[in-house]
Amino acid sequence: MHPTDGDDSMSGEHNISFFTDDIDATSAELKSRGVKFDDEIADHGYGFVTHVTMPGGVRVQIYQPKYAKRAKMSAAPKTAEVTRRSPKAQRAAKAKAKGKRGRK
Repeated sequence: MHPTDGDDSMSGEHNISFFTDDIDATSAELKSRGVKFDDEIADHGYGFVTHVTMPGGVRVQIYQPKYAKRAKMSAAPKTAEVTRRSPKAQRAAKAKAKGKRGRK
């Protein structure tokens, strides 16, 4: 979500963007499936952009940013492991973790 900076956007309007790592390949694949694009790919400063209008008249932006993305996490967070345990095991693990944090 981004502020409008006083442009002509009305309250309640929306702008939807889909992120891609390769806008050329994505647009080629979508075109091969019959998708019609509203405009050509253009450099908007923050990234490369094009638009499609979906059924129902919703216009969406497809973009490939120029900024670097954050690295993917190499392992699942520890909380994911805890949620697979029974409620009793979850409480025991939380109590054990809490006890370790209290010691120095």
